[in-house]
Amino acid sequence: MGSGGAAGADGSAGAITVQLDAFARQSGPDAAVQTAAGLVSLHAVYVFDAGTRDMTVAIVDQDGNLIRTIPAESVGRMIADMAKYRWR
Repeated sequence: MGSGGAAGADGSAGAITVQLDAFARQSGPDAAVQTAAGLVSLHAVYVFDAGTRDMTVAIVDQDGNLIRTIPAESVGRMIADMAKYRWR
């Protein structure tokens, strides 16, 4: 998967695609954005690396084109911050 941003590995938009997982297909889009080309559905696809135990989140459109990647470091900080409030 890419390192983030809207550009793919070769610098062109939409060059990287991510398969929607079963949950993303079943639950439908997480958001929709109106663009000049029409309404675009967005999905969050969670990718877990069992070897490193890192999780990244891929934001993809309805065709699986990668829009943005939320890196594992950011996801880890978010989970740690959420844990602070668990027992409040």
